[in-house]
Amino acid sequence: MDNIRGAREIGDVKIYACSMTMELFDMKLEDLDPIVDDVTGVATFVERAKEGRVTLFI
Repeated sequence: MDNIRGAREIGDVKIYACSMTMELFDMKLEDLDPIVDDVTGVATFVERAKEGRVTLFI
């Protein structure tokens, strides 16, 4: 998690949580670490990822 925080400090890094997983576990964005920018579905993630130079999907 420290590596991700460091990357955010250095560059334009966005963290998205999967909406389907969030729904499955009955979680809201507020339940996650503040490092998460938004909750998105697959289609939205793919659209946003196309704009990036590097995409890491975990």
